[in-house]
Amino acid sequence: MTLLSEQKRVVLINVRVPREWESNNNDILRGEAHRYPNLRIVDWHDASANHAEYFWNDGMHLRPEGAQAYVALILAALAAQ
Repeated sequence: MTLLSEQKRVVLINVRVPREWESNNNDILRGEAHRYPNLRIVDWHDASANHAEYFWNDGMHLRPEGAQAYVALILAALAAQ
């Protein structure tokens, strides 16, 4: 983020992944957003909750409908800022 401190906006996307590091990574991103006023987090974790249809059986890789939701979320976040 130091390298991006002069940028008007930096957008990062948090994760939904069935791995033990998921919540730790999302906590780190959330914490960084408090430190850097130009950082925005796109909350894929919450947006994809209760949407098993977005993921293949591994719970990680996106099905086409999940990919569409992912892109729509990012585009909405970019348009809003």
